[in-house]
Amino acid sequence: MLGRQYSSSVARMAGLQYNRRAFTAGMASLLTSPLCLDLAHAQQIERSSLKLGVANRAHLYYLPVTIADRRGYFRDYGLTVTTSDFEGGGQAFDALLAGSVDVAAGAYEHTLRAQAMGQDVRAVIELGRFPGVVLAVGKDRPFKSIPDLKGRKIGVTAPSSSSQFFVLYLMAKAGLAPGDVSFVGVGGGERAVDAMKTGEIDAISNLDPVITRLQQDGAIRIVVDSRFPRVNYDIFGGTNPAAVLYGKQEFIAANPVTMQALVNAFYKTLRWIATATTDEIVDTVPSEYFLGDRALYVKALKANLLVYSRTGVITRQGMGSALKMMATFDPVERTMQQSVSVAASPELLHAPWWPQGWWRIVDTRIGIVPVPIYVILVALLAGFTYTGDIKGEVSIMIAVLVIGGFTCAEIGKRMPVLRNVGAGAIFATFVPSALAYYKLLPPQIEKSVVEFTKYTNFLYLFIACIIVGSILSMDRKVLVQGFFKIFVPLAIGSIAAGIVGTLVGMLLGLGAFHTFFFVVIPIMAGGVGEGAIPLSAGYAEILGRYA
Repeated sequence: MLGRQYSSSVARMAGLQYNRRAFTAGMASLLTSPLCLDLAHAQQIERSSLKLGVANRAHLYYLPVTIADRRGYFRDYGLTVTTSDFEGGGQAFDALLAGSVDVAAGAYEHTLRAQAMGQDVRAVIELGRFPGVVLAVGKDRPFKSIPDLKGRKIGVTAPSSSSQFFVLYLMAKAGLAPGDVSFVGVGGGERAVDAMKTGEIDAISNLDPVITRLQQDGAIRIVVDSRFPRVNYDIFGGTNPAAVLYGKQEFIAANPVTMQALVNAFYKTLRWIATATTDEIVDTVPSEYFLGDRALYVKALKANLLVYSRTGVITRQGMGSALKMMATFDPVERTMQQSVSVAASPELLHAPWWPQGWWRIVDTRIGIVPVPIYVILVALLAGFTYTGDIKGEVSIMIAVLVIGGFTCAEIGKRMPVLRNVGAGAIFATFVPSALAYYKLLPPQIEKSVVEFTKYTNFLYLFIACIIVGSILSMDRKVLVQGFFKIFVPLAIGSIAAGIVGTLVGMLLGLGAFHTFFFVVIPIMAGGVGEGAIPLSAGYAEILGRYA
C-alpha cells in the first residue's frame, strides 16, 4: 500500500524508520516484560490456611501485604491468609514466638533479635529495602541536632519496633544512651497524629501516611527521612532491609511448598508495585487507610515508592548493615555476629540466577535507565552513527540526550569529594560542552543535537517542565506560610549576594554589566535547569545570538 501511495524512496525511508522503532520498542518490551515463576501449588501444599501477623497494616511500610491480599495473589497460589493486625512490630514478633501466628511481616531486625534470644527465626523474602521511617520534631520545639533529643518524649509505633530501633541507632551515633529519652507508644494512625499535635510527645518516629499528614498540617519539622535512597546511604552506607516476611525455621522446614507459595505471592506483588501506576495502587488500597484524605495518601505513596524491594532478595550488605545498626545500641547483638549468617532463608539467598539475578541486573540503573536498556540504546546509537543514520527526530534525539546526560552524571556521582558538591549536575552540563568544543563528538551527533534543540524549541519544553514541575510539587500550605516568613531575609540576602558577586567580578576585570547579567543573575536564578539555561535562551532571543 505504501508503494502505491508514495514514491519508492519515501517508502524505503518509512520502512527503515518503522523497523528501527519497532526493533527498539520490541527489545525494550522484552527486557521489561514480567517474568512468570513456576507455581508452587504444582506440588501439594502442606497448609493452605495461614495466619499472618503484621503491625499497623495501614502503614505504607506494609503495602505489599495489602496488595497481595486485595489483588488475590495469595489465592492465586492456593493460600488462604488471615491477617492479625498489631499496634507495633514488637507485638507481631511476640505473637510469632508464642505461636499465635504462623508467619509475620515486620522489620528484619526482629530476626536478629530472635537469633540473639536463641530462637531460630528467619526472613524468607525482603519487602522493603529501606526503612521508610521518619524522625521529626514538633514545629515549635527547639532542635538543632540529634543530641537535642535528650530528655524529650519520643513517640514510636510501639516498644521494640523498627521506629524505635531507628531512633536508638541515631541516638547511639550521636553519643546518647537509650535512657536519655522517653519512648511513648502511639501506634500508627490518628492516635499518633493527635499525640504530636496536642504536645503529648516532643518528637515522633513513624511512617506514612502519618508523617505526610503531620507534615501537611504543619505540625512537624523533619529531622531524618529514610524514605529516600540517598539518606539511607548516608546513614547506613547502603540498603538496609526493612519489612520482611519471617517465620520460625521449624515451620519453614516443615512446610517448604507452602512457604514457597507465600514467597511467590509476595514476589508477584513486588513486581506489580514496581510497574503499576500510582492510581492503580491507591485504587487497590482500602479507603480507610487514607486518614480521611485520598490526595494525602497519594502524596505519601509517591514519597515511598523507592522503599519497596524489587527482587525480594536480602543482600549480604543489607544484612550486615542491619546487624551493625542493632549492635550499635544493643549489647546483646554485639556478641551475636553469627546472626547475620542465619537470619535469612538460604533458599532465597542462594536462589537460582533466573529470575532474581536478572531482576538485580535490571534494577541496576544508569540514571533512571536499567542497564540492559542502556546497553542496547548505546549499541543502537553506535550502529546508527557508524552507518550515518543519526537523524534529528524526537525518538533518536531523546535517546542521545538521555544516554549522554545520564552517563556524564553517573561519572560525576562517583568522583571522590566532587560527588558531594553536585558533580553529577556539573559533569552532565560541562562535559558534553567540552566534548563539543574540542571536537571530540562525532560530527553527525553534534549536528543533529544542535539542529534538534535549535529548531524544535525542545529547550523551552524542558524549561517549562522543570519550573512548573518544581512549583506543582510544593505543598501549597507550606509554600504560602514559608514565603511570608522568609521573604524579608531572602530579599536582603539576594541583594547582598548580588552586590558582593558583582564587586568580585569587577575586581577580576569582568566589568559590572557582564558580571551582573551573565554570571551573578544566572547563578542566583536557580542553578542550571531553572537559571542558567532559561536565561541563556532569553538572552539569545533578545541579543539575536545562539544560546
